[in-house]
Amino acid sequence: MVFDPNDRWGKGLENLFSNGVGLSATAVVPVQMFGHTATHTLSIDYSSQTGTDLSDSQILLPDPPTPLSQKSGFYSIAYQYNQFFYENPQNPNDRWGMFFRATLADGNPNIISYSILAGLAGSAPWRPQDSFGLGYFYYGFSGALKETFRPILTIGDEQGVEMYYKAALTPWLNLTTDFQIISPAIKSADTAYILGFRLGVVFELVARWCQKITSRLSKEYLMSLKLSYAFTIFFVTLGPIKTIPGFVAITADLDRATSKRLAIRGTLVATAIVFATALIFSGTLRSWEVSLPAMQLAGGLLLFSGACASLNKGFTLPPEQATDAPEPPELSARELNNIVKRRALSPLAVPTIVTPVGIAAILVFLEIANADLFATLGIYGLLILMMVLNLVGMWFAQPIVRFVGFPNFQVIGWIFSVLQAG
Repeated sequence: MVFDPNDRWGKGLENLFSNGVGLSATAVVPVQMFGHTATHTLSIDYSSQTGTDLSDSQILLPDPPTPLSQKSGFYSIAYQYNQFFYENPQNPNDRWGMFFRATLADGNPNIISYSILAGLAGSAPWRPQDSFGLGYFYYGFSGALKETFRPILTIGDEQGVEMYYKAALTPWLNLTTDFQIISPAIKSADTAYILGFRLGVVFELVARWCQKITSRLSKEYLMSLKLSYAFTIFFVTLGPIKTIPGFVAITADLDRATSKRLAIRGTLVATAIVFATALIFSGTLRSWEVSLPAMQLAGGLLLFSGACASLNKGFTLPPEQATDAPEPPELSARELNNIVKRRALSPLAVPTIVTPVGIAAILVFLEIANADLFATLGIYGLLILMMVLNLVGMWFAQPIVRFVGFPNFQVIGWIFSVLQAG
C-alpha cells in the first residue's frame, strides 16, 4: 500500500506527497498448530516523511534560537503470532487464545525503538457471551530521546500489565471493567494503577428489543418471573433473618464501633461476591447445556436441604450465655483492624450473609429472567435491597435481639426454614 503521510488525514489532494511517501506491506500466513488455527503476520512500514531529530538538544529549550534539526525516514518491522487454544465450530466468535507481537523501529525520529506485546484474549470459557483479556506490554524508548533529556529528566523504558473483562449484561448492553498497572518511562514518576469502566450499547439490538418489549413483559416476564416470589426466596436465603443472630455471635467480643466497621466491610465483601456471581456465572448454565427445569430442581433440593439443616440445629444459647469466660483483654487499633479484615470475608460475608442456597437462588432467577432487561434489573435490585437490609440489621443487631429476644429470633428462623422447605 502506498499513501501520503499527511493527506491521509486531511482533505483534498493539493499537497499530495509534499512531505514524503508512505509505504506499508503486510503478509499473513494461516497455519494449524496444536489442532487449532494460528497465524503468522509480518508487517513492514516505511515513510520518507521528515520529523524532529531527537538528538538535537535544542528540544529542551522553550524558544530555540534556530529551527530544530530534521530527520527523515520512519520505519518499523513487526512480527505477530496468534494461536487459538479453543474454537467453537458452531460459533466462530466463541474462541480464545494467545497473541504475541514484537516490533522494531528506527528510534529517531520515531520515539520508540522496539516494543513487545503478549497475552491471552477471547471469549470467556465460562460465559461465551463475555470476553476477557490479559496482556503485558513493554516499550523501549529511543536512545537518542533518553540521551537528549538526560540533563533534566531520566527516561527509561515503559512496561505494564492490562486486564479487562467485558460482561454482556443483556444482548445489547455490556459493561467492560479494565485495570492497568504501568511502570512509566519517566523514572521519577510512581507506578500507576488505573481502573476504568466502559458501558456499551448496541443500538440495532435495542431497536429490536423495543419492538418485543410489550409482548415479552406481558407474556414471558410476568408469567415466568414473580419478583415477589424472588424477594421471598432471597429474604430467606440472603436476608437479615439469618444474618442478625450470626452477626451477634461473631461480634460478641467486639465493641460497638468495631462491630459497625465489621458490618460495613462485610456487607461490601458480600455485595462484591453476589454481583461477581451474578455477572460472571449466570451464563454458565447455558454454556454447560444445563436446562432450566434441571437447575430449578437442583436449586429446590439445595433450598430443602438447607432448611432441614437449619431445623436440625435445634436451640442454641445466645453468645453471652454460651460461655463463662472472663472479659477479653483490650486490643490495639491495629489488632482490631486485623480482626475486621479477617472476619469480614469469613465468617461474616461467607457463609453468614452469602449462603450456598443463596448462590443457587441467584443463578436460578437470572436464568429464568433469560436476559430480559426489566427482569434482570429487578433481580439486581432485589440483591441490592437484601444487602442494604443486612447492613441495617447488623447495624442495629444488638437492640433488635434485645427487643425480640434471642429465643424468639430462632423461632422466627425455624418458621422461615419451614417456608423455605415448602
